[in-house]
Amino acid sequence: VIFFILVLFAAATTSIAFLEVVVSFVMNTFKLSRTKAAVICGILISIAGIPSVLSFGLWSDIKVAGKGFFDLADHLVSNVSLPIGAILACVFIGWVWKTKNAVEEITNHGKNPFRLAPVWSLLVKFVLPVLIGIIFITSSGVLDIFG
Repeated sequence: VIFFILVLFAAATTSIAFLEVVVSFVMNTFKLSRTKAAVICGILISIAGIPSVLSFGLWSDIKVAGKGFFDLADHLVSNVSLPIGAILACVFIGWVWKTKNAVEEITNHGKNPFRLAPVWSLLVKFVLPVLIGIIFITSSGVLDIFG
């Protein structure tokens, strides 16, 4: 029982941390108090989750591309959004913001050593986007190199 209480506590604190980003955005964009922004975000996120919950019961017969809503959302987030976001992060850090600036942030402007910075820079600019692209293509089913 204690284990499940601790898991519940860990999940709740993590959810609060995730919600903070959205709440801060809403506060700054719409000039709302933290309480109002948190309530609005909580309500909208709860409403957005309803189709996922209902796809296990009442809406289990509704399919889009052969998948229920929960499975479709899982597929889009795991196999589309995450790889595309990772590639965009690599492109931004490597080519727009420049890895030199990223290394300055990582090392606290040279106060902390980062001996692998040149290797890391090459990985972020050239290797990781290609590898993540391969993962994206294989997870989409376009290319099946792993059998």
